[in-house]
Amino acid sequence: MMRLGVITDEVSQNIDIAVQFSKEFGLNGVELRTVEDKSIDGISPTRLREISAVIRNSGLSVCNLSSSFFKCSLDSRTEIKQNIEKLKRLIEAAHLLQCDSIRGFSFFDTGEFDERFDDICEKFARPAELCQKEGLSLLLEADPSVFTTNCKRLAKLLNALDNPVFGAIYDPGNDIFDPHGEQPFPDGFNVVKPFIRHVHIKDAVIQDGKPRSVKVGTGNVPYPLILAVLSTMNYDGYLVLETHYRLHAELTDEMLKLPGGQQFSLNAEEASRESMAELIKLASHYV
Repeated sequence: MMRLGVITDEVSQNIDIAVQFSKEFGLNGVELRTVEDKSIDGISPTRLREISAVIRNSGLSVCNLSSSFFKCSLDSRTEIKQNIEKLKRLIEAAHLLQCDSIRGFSFFDTGEFDERFDDICEKFARPAELCQKEGLSLLLEADPSVFTTNCKRLAKLLNALDNPVFGAIYDPGNDIFDPHGEQPFPDGFNVVKPFIRHVHIKDAVIQDGKPRSVKVGTGNVPYPLILAVLSTMNYDGYLVLETHYRLHAELTDEMLKLPGGQQFSLNAEEASRESMAELIKLASHYV
């Protein structure tokens, strides 16, 4: 059976509010990105233990750390070094939060994916070593701002890395934002299917030639088909709500590129309530 979760800053920066939301909807876990206006790797070990206790005492698990690891320049040695140090802090946080996976990306896109492919692959050697040593998975996500803008590119990277420490976060909503126009299903799904270990849920439409996030179930992502196929392949991981949808505002391009923080979470709970209610309906046969 699949499990349900939410990225907490899609509800609130206050962990108590996000946990209460999760309990109200009967969720199984939460995914952490920013809490109290801080990225997970910037929160003290003492506070992480307290956050972990709040989550565990509510009967929830931490299902993933939704980090921005390797959302940086491929050409900056300084930024890459800083991100390796970030990963070390994320690994420590994962242990404190009793979580076994961390999200990562593949460097900000410069339009040279094929030309820079070997360079991209090479940079994952050290992260693989660190995560493997600590028994953690590094789950990579296709995102319109990075070199793996879509599932086809992500699958190519994961095939080349050829290491069980790596897996995919399948986010079909991100495909609506793909500059290359990949269709989330069946195209994106089929190519990344062998690597799927975690699923993010958002929905979007193209309006006036530009993608825009909308309530889950009202956009261009065919979730009934996707959930049915996930069920046939016995997927028993998480479906985690990450709406990027707001009722009374729209997130800026910069917020979409690097989500998180107080401004990002403003007015988020009401929109997430709408989308979570719809997700529960869509997934009712599978959870």
